[in-house]
Amino acid sequence: MVPWPEGGQAPEPCAGDSGQGQSVSTPEVPDHRDGGGALFVLGNVIAFFDDENRSTFWLADVVQLDGDTSATVHIRGTRGSNIKNARFLPVHVEAPSGLSILAAKMSKHLLSPGCTATPWTGSVSSEDVINFDVRLTSQHRLTAGARKALKNFKHMIMQ
Repeated sequence: MVPWPEGGQAPEPCAGDSGQGQSVSTPEVPDHRDGGGALFVLGNVIAFFDDENRSTFWLADVVQLDGDTSATVHIRGTRGSNIKNARFLPVHVEAPSGLSILAAKMSKHLLSPGCTATPWTGSVSSEDVINFDVRLTSQHRLTAGARKALKNFKHMIMQ
C-alpha cells in the first residue's frame, strides 16, 4: 500500500514510540468483519499497516469503496508521539511544494502563496487493516477504547 500520490514522495514519518526501528514480533490482527461480512464502511476511520513488519499503523477516513476488499482513503497524520494526546488530523499535500498540511479543515490561509492543496489519498487493501471502525473524539484524538484496541502497535509520526 502506498498512500501518497503516484510519483510523489511520502512525508518523513518515524516509528511511534522509540523511533529506533527495533525488531518486534507482530501481534495477531483480529478480524473485524460484521455479521454480514462487510469490511469497509464509507466514512469510517480505519487503522492500517503500510510496512512489511506490520508494527506501525496509520489512520485514514474511508472516502470510496473499491470493491469488497479495498477502499480509497484520506490519510490522517499526527506529530504527537504520545498516543493518548496525539491529534490525528486529515493530511493535505501542497502543490507544487509537496509540503504536508495537517488540518481539521483545509483553508487558503494554511497554504504558501500561489499553492494549492489536495487530500493525501491512497488505496488500502482489507488485509492491511487492523481496525475497520476506529473511534476519535471531537478533538481528533483516539478514544480510550481505540487506544486499547491498538495498544500492541505503534502509530506513525509525521515530521
